[in-house]
Amino acid sequence: MGNRIHLLCLLFVLLSVRSWSACFPADSIQPSAPVSGSAARAEINVRVNYTSRAVFSGREFGVREWMSTPSITYYAKSGFYADVSGYYFSQSIPHYELTALSAGYLGIVSDRVTVSGELGRTFLSQASQQNLLPYSGNLSMSYLVNPVFSANADYYLMFGNATAHRARLSVSAFVSKKIASSAVGLRRISCIPALTVIFGTETSAYNVYQPAVTATTALTAATTAAERRLLRIQQRLQAKKKGAVITTTEASTDKFGLMAIDLTVPLRATFTGFRLGLTNHLVKPFKVYADEDLPTNPIYYADVSLTWVIK
Repeated sequence: MGNRIHLLCLLFVLLSVRSWSACFPADSIQPSAPVSGSAARAEINVRVNYTSRAVFSGREFGVREWMSTPSITYYAKSGFYADVSGYYFSQSIPHYELTALSAGYLGIVSDRVTVSGELGRTFLSQASQQNLLPYSGNLSMSYLVNPVFSANADYYLMFGNATAHRARLSVSAFVSKKIASSAVGLRRISCIPALTVIFGTETSAYNVYQPAVTATTALTAATTAAERRLLRIQQRLQAKKKGAVITTTEASTDKFGLMAIDLTVPLRATFTGFRLGLTNHLVKPFKVYADEDLPTNPIYYADVSLTWVIK
């Protein structure tokens, strides 16, 4: 029983701190699952958070902004869950960008192997916007090497009017300390540092600007709704600066390759009735294709979250 709860804790915390360097929204974040998992009782988690920089697969596309993703998640004793999340961006117009619905399963295959699967659907806040990838599915597996270290693998498929893929491999360490007595109700402190390698598809395309003097600039055509939103913001800023009218060619080439390496250090404090989380990220972006317009300097950002637990 102890090993079962340990496995579930490991999987749940890993799912709750999904790297913002992954693509959005399908594999960027998953519900902050209960500590005791399907071995205990059904519960509802209400989560609010603040992320200092919106980074997707190691990419900002020249836009510096913060974001927030409030969510409500229901967990059944069987391991099934359902989640509704909202996405708010500081530079988006409107600021509330989209709503994501998802449902999945968290379970144990053996004493060392845990699995999860999820299907998702996103809805943009503006009906006039084209949702290129409204559907998503993912499979995740975690292998417990020993009580401290584990290896993890994830695959994501995003589809609809286009198709995109993400694959992630990671190694992590699990450190947790139970608090015997606390005046403020602190029950446990956990930390699961992880090193994640992110692979995925990226599209090379060309956007033509037409200011007073015509200029042609190569920019990345992002493969997710949020990444395209970031690209649109960048294009608007550049067009406003130059007095340009934007047109886009249809030429594009897809390529699968290494997108980023992400070092995360999540800290979580579990209190009676709620949890506090702080996740530090250090992301190293990589160009998928040679002419990708992408800064490759390391990016640091942090995510702070508060989760109320209703049982």
